[in-house]
Amino acid sequence: MKLSLSEIFDRLGSEITQIHKNIDQVEQTILGLLEDHEIQLEENVVEKLQFIDLLSQSSAALAAYTNGVSQAINVSEQIDTTAALSSVPLNDMRCRLASCSSPLSTKALPEKGKAEMFI
Repeated sequence: MKLSLSEIFDRLGSEITQIHKNIDQVEQTILGLLEDHEIQLEENVVEKLQFIDLLSQSSAALAAYTNGVSQAINVSEQIDTTAALSSVPLNDMRCRLASCSSPLSTKALPEKGKAEMFI
């Protein structure tokens, strides 16, 4: 799959923006649960929650930077992204990055990721 550098950065910026929104939602859910149950937190737990906020802020900053670079690129050269896409273990994300309307063929880009759960 060949895309222009601007398209690559645009898709990357969109993915990072969605990651930021997901992190922010997790943060708000945790804070809401803590407030609902009036839980008093130890200092080390507060520091770990602040790390979630740092992830949220960092992803927002990376998305803004990537979107800015995408707008600044004025090159029409096409780049073959097949090798880079093969390193993305999530089919849906790989498809969005490749700008396909349906999931990519598993022959072209094999599924690498496995579902993991944590408790």
